[in-house]
Amino acid sequence: RGLLAGVLLVLVLAACGGSDSPTATPSPYVPPGPAWSEAAPLRSAAASSRKRVGTAVFSSGIASDPVYAGAAARHFDDLTAEWEMKWDPIETTRGALDFSGGDAIVRFAEANAMSVKGHALVWHQAVPAWVGALAAPELRTAFEDHIRDVAGHYLGRVRAWDVVNEAIDDNSYGLRDTVFLRGLGADYIAEAFRLAREADPQAELIYNDYNAEGMGGKSDAVYALVKGLKQRGVPIGGVGLQMHISAAGFPPVAEIAANLRRLGALGLKVNISEMDVRISALPGD
Repeated sequence: RGLLAGVLLVLVLAACGGSDSPTATPSPYVPPGPAWSEAAPLRSAAASSRKRVGTAVFSSGIASDPVYAGAAARHFDDLTAEWEMKWDPIETTRGALDFSGGDAIVRFAEANAMSVKGHALVWHQAVPAWVGALAAPELRTAFEDHIRDVAGHYLGRVRAWDVVNEAIDDNSYGLRDTVFLRGLGADYIAEAFRLAREADPQAELIYNDYNAEGMGGKSDAVYALVKGLKQRGVPIGGVGLQMHISAAGFPPVAEIAANLRRLGALGLKVNISEMDVRISALPGD
């Protein structure tokens, strides 16, 4: 069990930024010995509880490293693209769309009976450089085209999208100061969800954020945001709680449960979207 937990911890790579998220591209993990291939598949345990268990991957890892690809295929039934379905890698040059990385991940998932969660349509840290130079009318056109192009490209091949990622500021708990807020106004979040629904009528649409797992200022702000979207009829179906936590200190379990209950009471599904547990601060060798 210990070795298997280690495999899970390293494979569940954070799929986006945030103050506690990794930013560098990690090397593929090589498990100690054959434990990953001998242990009972995590996906079987998840299925028995009517849940999915997922991991984030790079297309280069599943293409070139059989250990990385083998562990992913054996133990997980849901995949998220670590980077390659975000705006910057897809459209580094305006008008030149490159879906090759995301397509490779989707093909791998389909070949291994896995579902796919798309990540992420709108995130301020994965915006192509050319977007920042656009005047407001051009920005709106590019924003709309991007969501329609990407969600439309993967129509019928992803079960869900993280539509907007990390829009809440860590200090003020208002909306984060981003190119989208400055150029499009506060309603850009609702617009993104409506555009995503227009492009994909079936996918579950999710708002995703970090440091909002327990009760507190940021989780209250996320709750208020998604509650407001629901009340306005915006087609949001779920909330992603990234759950970047430390084993040496984490939100009380009762607070996490209370937060899950209040989000669920809005009619939203909750996705533990990027869970990793840091152990370096624990005592011992």
